[in-house]
Amino acid sequence: MQTAETKNNLIAGAATSDITPSGSHFLYGYPYVERMSEGVHDRLLSSALYLSDGVNRFMLLSNDVIYVSKASVSRIRDGILKNTGIQASNILVSATHTHSGPVTVNCLTSSADPVVPEANTMYVQYMEDQIIDAACRAVQNASPAEAGSCIADATGIGTNRHDPEGPSIMDVPAVVLKKPDNSYIACMLVCSMHPTILHEDLRLMSGDFPAFTRARP
Repeated sequence: MQTAETKNNLIAGAATSDITPSGSHFLYGYPYVERMSEGVHDRLLSSALYLSDGVNRFMLLSNDVIYVSKASVSRIRDGILKNTGIQASNILVSATHTHSGPVTVNCLTSSADPVVPEANTMYVQYMEDQIIDAACRAVQNASPAEAGSCIADATGIGTNRHDPEGPSIMDVPAVVLKKPDNSYIACMLVCSMHPTILHEDLRLMSGDFPAFTRARP
């Protein structure tokens, strides 16, 4: 596979894939609450960011699901390695931890919860395939890039839910990547919060706070 990489120059590419399941699914995240989806508020996405300096190659993947299992991460890494050559140790797979998405992992903590079904294996396979696809297209989209970083202030967005007056981290590290023509490639945020703006009364699939952040102009 040919890429736009040049030794010692920053290369970046980004892509997204839709990982929203079809049909009605149990919405996982609130113990002993039976929530079957009745529609989609916003599509669940897998967001891929590829970075390289021409020597080292990295892939960062953020996914709008509550968990990604070790088994899924292993299969995703193997698929990306096979298709792009990026080493498994340089592939980070994470979950945004939305509570308005499907079951993706059979957790021990939910084993005694009578309303939580097992993960749908067909959906998990679909999710893994879509994540791999996003990663491959991020590599294909790679181009010379410039990067900038800052620390944003999230005061008023999140809080310590156990004690609003207690310790909290309002710092949001942000990295913005642009092409030399100043067009945007991607913006990556690291926000230390539990994205549960939407609660157990919601019956729609949603990426929750991360999705609302992406929608901001």
